[in-house]
Amino acid sequence: MEEIAPLPGNIVEIHRKDIPSRTRRGMLWYSYHYILQVEYREPGASIPRRITSEPYLRPIQNDLASTRVNVYPLPDGWHFILDDFDLKEYPGAPGPFPYEKKPPTYPLFFTTVFTLFCLYVLYVLFTV
Repeated sequence: MEEIAPLPGNIVEIHRKDIPSRTRRGMLWYSYHYILQVEYREPGASIPRRITSEPYLRPIQNDLASTRVNVYPLPDGWHFILDDFDLKEYPGAPGPFPYEKKPPTYPLFFTTVFTLFCLYVLYVLFTV
């Protein structure tokens, strides 16, 4: 990246993509991917070019303080690196995008304890 000059860009949109997948036991769950739409101007171009980022696994819009980002176009012309995001000083600061809560994930320990508790209750009900 030291050899490539950065081009200033702006984050225009953030899309959430819900990707369904199945566990080994056949249960359906969704993983959320956040994709940025960034516009930047190439030198000598009259209109901005819009690119799509690689998916992020966490809601990056919660950490952004502004829509400014630097775009590093790679020599092949098809791939880009997004860097130098303006991040918030503290998590509660207002940002340019609406805050999105991350869906709750329950650790395996709590799920296992809850399942064992339910099985114990069923055992007690049917053995009495």
